[in-house]
Amino acid sequence: MAKDIISEVINKGVPINTPITVRYSDLYNLCDNKEVFEKVVRGEFYKFAEYLKSLFPSQDINLFHTMSVFTDPNTLEKKLQFSKDGFFGSLIYNLNFNNSCNVSQSEVVLNDFNPDMLYERTKKLRKIKEEYKLQMYFPSLYLKYIEQKKMYEAVNKFYNKIAKSSLSTKERETEIVKFLDNLIAEGHIVTENVFEKAKKFSLKRFCNDYADCFDNMISHANEICEYLDTHTFSISDIELDKEKLELYIAYRFLTELKSEKKDDKQRYVYFIANYFKENSKRKTSTVPEINVGGTFQNNFAVNEKALEGININPKYIYSEFSKVFIENPEIKLVNFNGVDFSGMNEEEIEEFIRDYLSVFKVNWVIIPKEEIGKREGIHPYKPRTVDEERLNQLFMEKIEFYSELSPIMHIQGRDTFDGYEGFIFSNGMVILDKFFENSRTGKVSKGDAIYYMNIEDFYRLSRYPKSVLRKDPNVGFIEHRKGWQEKALKIIYMDDNNTKTSEQLDELKAKELVKKNNKI
Repeated sequence: MAKDIISEVINKGVPINTPITVRYSDLYNLCDNKEVFEKVVRGEFYKFAEYLKSLFPSQDINLFHTMSVFTDPNTLEKKLQFSKDGFFGSLIYNLNFNNSCNVSQSEVVLNDFNPDMLYERTKKLRKIKEEYKLQMYFPSLYLKYIEQKKMYEAVNKFYNKIAKSSLSTKERETEIVKFLDNLIAEGHIVTENVFEKAKKFSLKRFCNDYADCFDNMISHANEICEYLDTHTFSISDIELDKEKLELYIAYRFLTELKSEKKDDKQRYVYFIANYFKENSKRKTSTVPEINVGGTFQNNFAVNEKALEGININPKYIYSEFSKVFIENPEIKLVNFNGVDFSGMNEEEIEEFIRDYLSVFKVNWVIIPKEEIGKREGIHPYKPRTVDEERLNQLFMEKIEFYSELSPIMHIQGRDTFDGYEGFIFSNGMVILDKFFENSRTGKVSKGDAIYYMNIEDFYRLSRYPKSVLRKDPNVGFIEHRKGWQEKALKIIYMDDNNTKTSEQLDELKAKELVKKNNKI
């Protein structure tokens, strides 16, 4: 069976729908056997080009080979397909919609596709009468025009020469075949009626033919999208460095995580979290390093700046991943590695994850802010110099530590406990740890100590400010110093003989206690 390393990598993590873009040029650069990769992908893309020809008369158009990852709702298997964004991006690029002709910008298309705006561009194309205007307003098409103009000039020159020659019919046919073979070898697309096209070629005809083609692509956009949605493919027997490929796919998930709306960010966390869980050394590693976002210097490269990419490594991914959590407190790092999703369909998996995450949304009530100043022991806050990088590192340590545990409930603080998260465990212990100084601004905590207590004491104590908790003998503290995780684990896994809890809690009882004591 052919080895499909790409399929192996993209199918890691939770089997939910997480569309990501996979750029042709990025994968091309990662491949050791580039010729094989190019042959396979171009072969698959040829099928798409033939489909377009079946819809309308097609022209030689530069179309992005951008791919995306599609999740089959029946098998939950992730597969490659050519991207709809790549298709629309090709239109935007060729029609120079933003008057920038930037490849990297054109590959990302707004969700609200507006055909009328593109039709306006094709109308403008039809009005072009001078070459310099074509170059000015449609630089990508201008390169295509110059290419065709030179070819057709050569065709006409050859035709006039052969027509005046005294060669026999057979000799003429031989010379014509040689000439056309040379054109093909030079990269030109040669049709059966190439001599007839050469006679009729002009700037006006070029602009009208391409405007017709783009109009047809726009009007058939829904059909084309449906075709792309239903045609997947695999790339087998391609020699790829697995570490580099996993790094690249993690980068694509990170890109989507950053750009998605708040409600959809959570689903893009799982693959990246799994990437670092497989090998924690990746968090600080600068190898492997790959270049992403670059483009080839060919007819697509109108804007030289579009050729440049960026170098990324695992450390970069982890740093950016951490920033997302800091800026989006509502996102949770959840570990689903131990969950067996086999036998579940897409709807059941989505429902399972929703139910799991819903546990993270319960709040507890504390003393209103106007009451806090009346209590004893309140001291004004004194700012102190801190190492921001270390605090961000500690923040991610907390995120990862608690994601590995199995609390029966996860609660979040408000008011004076703003930024705190609570974890209630089956042995009746509650651990409170502060993640943010202010959850609304995303400013991380300055290393505040962990509070822990018995659940019965928690409902009484959580109505008081932290200054009261510090003095209460029923409250314990753990400083975020070396070994804090081990100390926390001892508290979490104490048995009944070491706690004041008379019986083990379950999730239902914990929820009833929260509702009863916190009036929610």
